[in-house]
Amino acid sequence: MKKYFLHTGTEQQGPFSPEELKNLHISRDIMLWHDGLGHWTPAGNIEELQSIFTTVPPLFVAAPVTPGLPETEVKSRRFGRKTILIVGAILILALIGILVFQQIEYQEYRHYRMQHLN
Repeated sequence: MKKYFLHTGTEQQGPFSPEELKNLHISRDIMLWHDGLGHWTPAGNIEELQSIFTTVPPLFVAAPVTPGLPETEVKSRRFGRKTILIVGAILILALIGILVFQQIEYQEYRHYRMQHLN
């Protein structure tokens, strides 16, 4: 079994077995050497040590969830209700206007009849 030496940037440590390197939680960037390796090499470049590195997924950030309808649907529904109220009010005013106009015409008709029939 190979024995590995590591260099921290200021000192050399070792020898270590692959299991000991795994327990040290070394990074892929730490420089390692073993007998038969021509020069110091990043640990991530040594094929037989790939299994000691655990890949950590990036932090999951969930999009904020808002209950109910999306804002655009809420706005369109509010606009719809407002429009219905406005149209309803206009129809009521138009109906009142027609009734008033008919009442005025009826009274004018009565007044005309009374003057011409007497």
